[in-house]
Amino acid sequence: MSKSIRFIHISDTHIGPTKDFKLYNVAPYPCAEKIVDYLNNLKEKPDFIIHSGDVAATIPDDPSFKNAQEIFSKLKYPVYYVTGNHDRSSFIKKYLNQGDRIDLVTDVSKNTYYFDLKGYRFIVLDGRGPDTIDPHGSLSEDQFKALEQEITNGTLPLVIFIHYPPIELDSLWLNKNMLLLEGDRLHSLLKKVGDRLLCVFFGHIHRGMQIVKDGVFYSSIGSTFMQFAWYPSQEEPVMESTGLSYFNYVTIEDTQMTVKEYSIPNGNNYFLKTRRELAS
Repeated sequence: MSKSIRFIHISDTHIGPTKDFKLYNVAPYPCAEKIVDYLNNLKEKPDFIIHSGDVAATIPDDPSFKNAQEIFSKLKYPVYYVTGNHDRSSFIKKYLNQGDRIDLVTDVSKNTYYFDLKGYRFIVLDGRGPDTIDPHGSLSEDQFKALEQEITNGTLPLVIFIHYPPIELDSLWLNKNMLLLEGDRLHSLLKKVGDRLLCVFFGHIHRGMQIVKDGVFYSSIGSTFMQFAWYPSQEEPVMESTGLSYFNYVTIEDTQMTVKEYSIPNGNNYFLKTRRELAS
C-alpha cells in the first residue's frame, strides 16, 4: 500500500532578466520571492514542489535563469521543473537544481523524466516544440513510446506533469492557441491507464481549473504574478492582476487525491485589461 504524499504545484512565474522587469505591467520577480518565502514557512511541509513551466519570461536567457536560480535555490524542499513554452530545457538543466530523477528518453535536449516517491510514480513530459508552433505544445514520438511502455509495464500509481493542456478547455482563445497539438492522442493513451492514473497536472493557462474527461482528471494552477481571464466566447485573453499569487497543495492517500488552491498577497493592485489596453 502506498503511503500518503503531499506536494505543492506552482506555475508560470515568468522571471525576467532584471529584478524590476515587468510583464503586463507587473514585476514577476518579487511575486516569486513572496511565494518562495511563504512556502518555506508552511507548517504542513510538502514532500516536493513541482513547477509546471514558464520559469522564465518571454525570451529565455541566462540573466532570467540566473534570477530564477537565485530565487528557487532558497526553497527548502526538492523541486522539479517542467519545460514551458517560454523556457528551454537546456537552461533548466544548466541553472536549476532538481530532485533525484531518471531520464525517460535518450534525447538530452528534452527535460523528460520520472521519479518515484513513497510508492508513487511521477512522470514529467517536455512539450516544448519548435518556435513556429508556439504557444502550442508538441510531444515527440520517443516520449509517446516511453509512456506506452509505462502503461504496459508499470504498476505504481501514476501522476503526470506537462506544461500544455492536452484537452479543450471551454474557451475559444485557449482551444485555438494554447493546447498540446497531439492532445487527443495523449488523452487516448492516458485513458488506457485506468484507475492507476491519479491526475495530469499542467500550467500555461494562468488560471486554476479542473476537468474530468473519460475518467481522466486534469488540474491546473494560476500564475504567481498574473492571471488570464477567458470566458467561453472570448477570442482573446484579458489580463487580470488579482493581487494574489497562487499554488495548489496536493495530498495523495492511496487512491484519493485532494487538490486545494491557496493564494497569498503579492503586493500588486487589481486590474482587468486587454493586451491593447495595457499597451496604450
